[in-house]
Amino acid sequence: MCGWKKRRFFSAVVCLTILLVSVMPADGTSSRDTPAGLAEATRALYQGDYRKAESLAEGYIRLYPSSAAGLTVLARAVIAEGDYQRGLKLLAKALEIDPRNVDVLYFISQISALMAQQEFQELQRLAPNSLRVHQLLAESYRSRGDRAEAVKEYREALKLAPDSVELLVAVADLERSQFHFESAITYYSRALKINPRNYASAYGMAVSYLYLQQPNSAIPYFRLAIASDPRSAVAYFGLGDALLRTGDVKSSVAELEEAVRLQPRMRQAYSFLAQAYARLGMSSKAQEALATSEQLSHEEIKSRQRLIEDETGIPLGPR
Repeated sequence: MCGWKKRRFFSAVVCLTILLVSVMPADGTSSRDTPAGLAEATRALYQGDYRKAESLAEGYIRLYPSSAAGLTVLARAVIAEGDYQRGLKLLAKALEIDPRNVDVLYFISQISALMAQQEFQELQRLAPNSLRVHQLLAESYRSRGDRAEAVKEYREALKLAPDSVELLVAVADLERSQFHFESAITYYSRALKINPRNYASAYGMAVSYLYLQQPNSAIPYFRLAIASDPRSAVAYFGLGDALLRTGDVKSSVAELEEAVRLQPRMRQAYSFLAQAYARLGMSSKAQEALATSEQLSHEEIKSRQRLIEDETGIPLGPR
């Protein structure tokens, strides 16, 4: 068995094992908390007697058709027998009855992941070097944070679909996230040749040029991004930043003001506005923009503090 098959087979076995023979439900309740009528079905499930577990769970559901716990045990039993579709339907029915049931949500996520993995394996078996296989692998690597491998797979996909704007932008975005700006610009340029009004390509190109300290090159692409999406606050902000760097302060102010109009809590835009107003001798407006920037910064710090406190239970200071 080749490497990728071994890895996927192993992960599928692990996933199925977690799904079927967990000693404890996902919400932390023990078998003592299982309804009495389901206890025997649950024991049969853990002992590997899936037919018996299915029969007992079905009997319980005939008596209690609205039992999410009963439907969950039955779903786990039929999944163990290989009927994934029926198991997923039973879990979906249990979720309709109890939308906040942690066990049901947990098992749905597990079986969905297993089924998706099996579908991908079948796709990989039927078309191992297809566009979609490379794209799915790239997206998988990307979701795990392995950007270098994701780029490799996207490039393989591009060999099969060189005019795909979606793939070109995906590679460009990844290259930009790794500070490979020249490479990103190459891919964004290719995408723009195919679709000259593609917002993601125009904006990505502009940001790449800005990081390369080339604001004059960035400006036309920020304008193109705004033409493609006039509601993009970040594009107005980027254009204002680029204009400020070139010394066109008055024009910069107009773009930054539009950015905060569209997104009133854009702290950095207020900070840049304070600089621009000061350079234009508008001290009162500069102080006002700076005060707004500082207030938003303070609120962001407090918000992060609350999140940390909620997650850890450790107070970090006065509110």
